[in-house]
Amino acid sequence: GVAQTAQSAVSPAAEPAPVDAAPAEEMGPMPEPARTADVPGWFRVDLDNGGLQLWAGATHPLGELSLASDIYVFGTFAELDLGLAFTVADGLTMTPMIGYTFDFGSQTSANIVPQFYTIYDGESVYFESWIQVFVNTAFNSGTLDYLHTRDFLLGKVSDHFSLGLEIDANIAISNAPNKLSDPTEKATLLYLPIGPHVKVHYGAGSTLELFGGYEVVGEDNFGLGKLAGRFTYVQTY
Repeated sequence: GVAQTAQSAVSPAAEPAPVDAAPAEEMGPMPEPARTADVPGWFRVDLDNGGLQLWAGATHPLGELSLASDIYVFGTFAELDLGLAFTVADGLTMTPMIGYTFDFGSQTSANIVPQFYTIYDGESVYFESWIQVFVNTAFNSGTLDYLHTRDFLLGKVSDHFSLGLEIDANIAISNAPNKLSDPTEKATLLYLPIGPHVKVHYGAGSTLELFGGYEVVGEDNFGLGKLAGRFTYVQTY
């Protein structure tokens, strides 16, 4: 989970070389020109009640800030996200983003997605928070707008294994559906699984995560039952 103005200075003119300076061919090879900063990238696979989701993203350094971008694909939908990543403190990064989703199946725009991500990677704990608002009414009036949040806190048992608790939620903002248990009422809280989250290093630059939750909303969760979870694989490079 984010514009910086570059400044330049004019270098003073170089002094002439002394008369007895060694010829260039005797001074060794010329140094290589400075390379541009590396661009960290990542690839991610998620599988949960939303189906199979594929992600790819990168972070481009912009002075003290970084331009964060990613592409998110699920079914016939593709989402492009852009934002800025701020390093607030040692190990703490915050990234506000804005996303646009296109449905290749219907050849129409699907939604706009304001987002905010917070990640803290400390010596003994890891915390990650997602806040996403899916504004479907931006292109389709009368459809459901909702907030999705995903938050988990993990304790680092070892260098390769972390364990903790996760809570997810989908909260209707507008055009909420009727409750299944009482059709005369609106279902504002649509999805609320809570359960353990395990994170394991799975090779160079990769992690495997598993979330298994109990759906506490029950029958008002669009009739999906009471078990929920997520499989996640992330490769960074």
